[in-house]
Amino acid sequence: MSRLRLKLLGGYSATLDGDTVASYGSRKAQALLAYLAVEVDRSHRRDSFAALLWPDHPERSARTNLRNALANLRTALDDRDRALPILDATRQDLRLNPDADVWVDVWELDNTAQHAATGAADVEAIQQALDLYTGDFLAGFTLEDSVNFDDWSSVARERIRRQTLRLFQRLAGQWEAAGDQEKALACSRRLIELEPWSEDGHRAVMRLLALGGRRTAALAQYDSYCTALSRELGVKPSKETTALYDLIRTGEMGPAGARGSSADAAAAASRPPYPHTNLPAPSTLLIGRELERERIAGLLTDPACRLLTLVGPGGIGKTRLALAAGSDQVAAYSDGVFFVQMASLNHPADVVPAIAQAAGFTFPGAEGPRTAGSAASAEDQLRGYLRGKQMLLVLDNAEHLLSPSGDNGLQSLVLGILEAAPTVTVLATSRVRLGLQREHLLTLSGLDHQVAPPGPASKPPMPASMRLFQEGAQRVDPAFCISDRNAEEVAAICQLCAGLPLGIILASAWVDMLAPAEIIQELNSGDAGIDLLSADWQDLPERHRSLRHVFDGSWRLLNSVERAALARASVFHGGLTREAARVVAEADIRTLRALVAKSMLQVTDRRYDIHPLLRQYLAARTEQEATRQAREAHGRYFAGRVNRAGQRASRAQRSSLLWGRWTRRLTTSELRGDGPWRATTLQRSTRCARDWVTTVASAF
Repeated sequence: MSRLRLKLLGGYSATLDGDTVASYGSRKAQALLAYLAVEVDRSHRRDSFAALLWPDHPERSARTNLRNALANLRTALDDRDRALPILDATRQDLRLNPDADVWVDVWELDNTAQHAATGAADVEAIQQALDLYTGDFLAGFTLEDSVNFDDWSSVARERIRRQTLRLFQRLAGQWEAAGDQEKALACSRRLIELEPWSEDGHRAVMRLLALGGRRTAALAQYDSYCTALSRELGVKPSKETTALYDLIRTGEMGPAGARGSSADAAAAASRPPYPHTNLPAPSTLLIGRELERERIAGLLTDPACRLLTLVGPGGIGKTRLALAAGSDQVAAYSDGVFFVQMASLNHPADVVPAIAQAAGFTFPGAEGPRTAGSAASAEDQLRGYLRGKQMLLVLDNAEHLLSPSGDNGLQSLVLGILEAAPTVTVLATSRVRLGLQREHLLTLSGLDHQVAPPGPASKPPMPASMRLFQEGAQRVDPAFCISDRNAEEVAAICQLCAGLPLGIILASAWVDMLAPAEIIQELNSGDAGIDLLSADWQDLPERHRSLRHVFDGSWRLLNSVERAALARASVFHGGLTREAARVVAEADIRTLRALVAKSMLQVTDRRYDIHPLLRQYLAARTEQEATRQAREAHGRYFAGRVNRAGQRASRAQRSSLLWGRWTRRLTTSELRGDGPWRATTLQRSTRCARDWVTTVASAF
């Protein structure tokens, strides 16, 4: 017997060396042990426990409370000065020691579920694991002053419950295959006790009753299910359930099984009604994004992450990555992974029928979705259908359906689904953050486009952006290959596109007419360079056939203040600080945040930058007078910075060659704004400023 045995299903109890652990010192210490036992696969930062268990306390107070709770727990577990302690703690991290002599009922259930999914668990093993499920996870155990812990336990409770339902369903199938219909019926009935809305469970009970000669009971099962659905959710059973009812009612399914040509219909009626995914086959290879794909997989396995948004500018590859991530998760969601393309939808209300269609839900009645004023609105019916489903919804292109306030926008619908269906997860793609507290973000940037220096024995690996260019180029010119002869030019193209996948693909489509050096020349031709990045591919959405269309769509998402600030910020090459944005772009912190949230600015090391192709687009879109004013403000800002730096610099620094270059470039008339302020002068001044900053960086 294990030294520590922890039972978390149906309540909370623990034994240590066969004796019940009677006192933990505090309820928070109990909660800490439960969390560590369930989240045993990794170490946890102490700061996370402070926020989990004492969310309303100041940080110092919460950390003190954590130390006290940990000390109490060590005392309760007699865990001090042991060679192999149960708790593995450092100054920063905390975890349950994976090598300690510990048994947890949740572990047994998890292990059996994993083996059952691969067919490696027999009926006895599954039954033993299910016998451990005497009730919900941590039933009756709550923390009144820690909503974060209660939220975590609620998500874990639903995950374990769904896992248990799948085990009951699998066990029923195995008993039925073995010819023991009574045990299969008992498992199916237990399943619908735990999940009254499980249509698979109700169909299994109906079928098993009919096959056992209890036709009246099978029909009564259908009637009671219909009544409950209508009363509670305002919906009707699926066509598959009704088809099974008809087979039983007409006697085509009975003790002898399904007779004649109805055998296939009976088999279909007993299977889950819809395929596990409708993910479209991608039209291109996914090149790069290995780290992002791994990150998404990790987040989607975290019970606390039920809304993950892939955020980035248009053409960054959000949809392609979401398709790959969704395909990785098909086996993890028993009720399916469903893709909802929202680019063509005009109103948030259109999303409800789109999700229903993707997930295979049919609104009851010929009239279609009910209106908001009826007994159960379309959204209510959809939430009712999704309740109890373990499903991943991939909502693609969300940005144009968002409401600034969140009311009556896509955010409200997503929030309603997450609240009504605890085991549904949403993976969204958007140029704009959804702006919900529970939203997890993964911001996408361009593909790697920096060529590593050659090693001593071999060439460096080709960056993902160059591999993407080659893959696209070979579609129009199968003989194209990146070699020493053109590698430098291809790398330059990828750098001009800053790794933007759509820009690289559109540029590569010209290799049958232009050499890479000519493509570079076209891209450097100002606003006309953007027009080069277009194609007439009919299988590409129209919004992605031209980079100008992409930028136009992003521009429409901005309000007038954001547009003006972005245009002024575009005079900076190499990024700008928050202070420079305030002075030159007249952008306060809220405007900067909005531009970042809408993927128009990228943040790196607290500097804000604009994609170089977007900068070209803005230069053509901004009026000449506004551009002139922004450049003047840009010049005055740097002149002021250099003057202040010079005042703080030592005599030796002020007499340096670099300082002399600055004083020669910035004449008195230019500093006062009386001169012409031509762009060439400002560019030279900026180059000198960078040199000076390198010399007197500490003064800046």
